Amino acid sequence: MTSKTSTDNPAAKPAEPTKPKRGPGRPTTYSAEMAERICAALMEPCSLNRLCKRPGMPARAVVCRWLIRHEEFRLAYQAAMAVRIDLVVDETLDIADDAEPDPAAISKAKLMIDSRWRMAERLAARKYGIKQQVETSVTQLTHEQWLEHLA
Repeated sequence: MTSKTSTDNPAAKPAEPTKPKRGPGRPTTYSAEMAERICAALMEPCSLNRLCKRPGMPARAVVCRWLIRHEEFRLAYQAAMAVRIDLVVDETLDIADDAEPDPAAISKAKLMIDSRWRMAERLAARKYGIKQQVETSVTQLTHEQWLEHLA
C-alpha cells in the first residue's frame, strides 16, 4: 500500500510559505512625532549612530530612508544638525576650561577639541572652515608689450 502525497497529485496547490510574525521591534513607519524626537535628540548633541541604538528608536538605515523620502524631515534634520554644530563648537570652551592640569587630561582635552573642530570645519565649512585668502595681481601691458607677448 502506497500513501499519496501532495506531490503525487499535480492538481494539488503547493503549500504557501507562511511568513513568520514579527515581534515588537524598532519602528519603521514614519511619523512626525518620531522625526521630531530624532531632531531634538541630535541637538543634545548625540550622534545618529548612538541615537539609533536607543530603545524605541528606528534603525539608522530607516532614518536615512526617511531623509530621502520625507522633505519636511530632511529640512528639520538639516536645521537640527546646524544647531548641533554650533553646540559642539560651544562645548569646546567647556572642555578647555574643565581640563585638569595634568598632562594626560590636557592631551585628552586637546583631542576632544580638535575632533570637534574638524567635524565643524567639514560639516559647516562656510562658518567654521579655514578661510583661504587668494591674492592676485594685474599687470597693465601696453599695446606694444601685448603684441610682443603674443609673438
